[in-house]
Amino acid sequence: MPAETYKTLFLKSFLDSSQLLSVMDALGGDGSKVRVIGGAVRNVLRGVPVSDVDVATIYEPQETIARVEKAGFRTAPTGIEHGTITVIGDKFSVEVTTLREDIETNGRHAKVRFGKDWLADAQRRDFTMNALAVDQSGHLYDLVDGLEDCLSGKVQFIGDASARIHEDALRILRFLRFSAHYGDGSLEPVGLSAIKKTRGLLVLLSAERVQQELKKLLSAPKPLQLASVLNQASQAGVLPGFSLSELEISPIKRTIRPDPLLQLVLLLNGQAGKALEVAEILRFSKADQARIAKLNIVLTELKQFSNFDQNALFLMAYEHGKQHVFDGLYLRRCLGDDTQAAEKLLQNWTVPVFPLSGRDLIAVGHKAGPNLGQMLSVLEKNWIASQFSIAKAELIKRAEALKLREGDAS
Repeated sequence: MPAETYKTLFLKSFLDSSQLLSVMDALGGDGSKVRVIGGAVRNVLRGVPVSDVDVATIYEPQETIARVEKAGFRTAPTGIEHGTITVIGDKFSVEVTTLREDIETNGRHAKVRFGKDWLADAQRRDFTMNALAVDQSGHLYDLVDGLEDCLSGKVQFIGDASARIHEDALRILRFLRFSAHYGDGSLEPVGLSAIKKTRGLLVLLSAERVQQELKKLLSAPKPLQLASVLNQASQAGVLPGFSLSELEISPIKRTIRPDPLLQLVLLLNGQAGKALEVAEILRFSKADQARIAKLNIVLTELKQFSNFDQNALFLMAYEHGKQHVFDGLYLRRCLGDDTQAAEKLLQNWTVPVFPLSGRDLIAVGHKAGPNLGQMLSVLEKNWIASQFSIAKAELIKRAEALKLREGDAS
């Protein structure tokens, strides 16, 4: 692709922002002093929406702050010890980082030295496709031969892959994520060998960082590529819980919405119970595990009726939550079931609220205590059995009848 074509792509994307251009102007303007770098450049070249723009500059943080504030922007020292500040404008923000070299590395907490060497800064990054940069005129800078890798979806470490991973073990999971999001499902051989050798470093990462990265990995938009990446990672001993025999690729014929937990269940052929085991092994949050456990119940109940009976469907939505049932139906549809009619039924139905409370019964003379809770439970079951149709006044009458029976029994 000609250089002018790349330039046009960038000028129609993030370089169309007058506020971004004003920030770059404040930092010297030309490409020797300031560039957009990393994900935004990569995404434009890959035809993927740009969510965040990162800027790199030769100026140290205090100089950067002085320059952009003089231009009318506000700043926040979000990572100033590592050279990063956030520049804030009108419904606009961008992170600006000083060029740097890593002096000592300890995961994400590296000791850095600020500099003005664009090549040295590029060489400390993780993958070749993430070191691409663009100046405000749209000129593309490719210092580590990342352009072809980016266009072809080849995720390749910069320099020594094992060294890059020892700098931050999270790069093992980032290698998998980028391969699933941008590649064809195959893992670059040198990188695969490196993550296999260094997989033991994953235990040094916090659960929070692992969860965040795994969710991004599982949000890959193409299930077949994701399944392939996960299989290779499992065979390399990187991700426990997945294996070729458990990971059913053949049913995955449709692109699922990028929900990491639904994606996980789908990849395991709808086996939410197995997905829960994997989530526990991979240290997912308690809330995520609870959601998968609920989905397991819903999927089990959905298997019990083939025609998606309306009353059974509404009962499930009442007991488990409408969204959980929607998720279950969606997964069944991805795996080949015809659930559209059931989804439409559920879409048009509002989950009712049980109209009676303990306060209502106390107000008409019932005493608080265990018996009151038992009475409410019985009445709620009656109300559900009536397809949620018994009115509050009728429920109070039935409560009186139950009270009289209890009195007769005593």
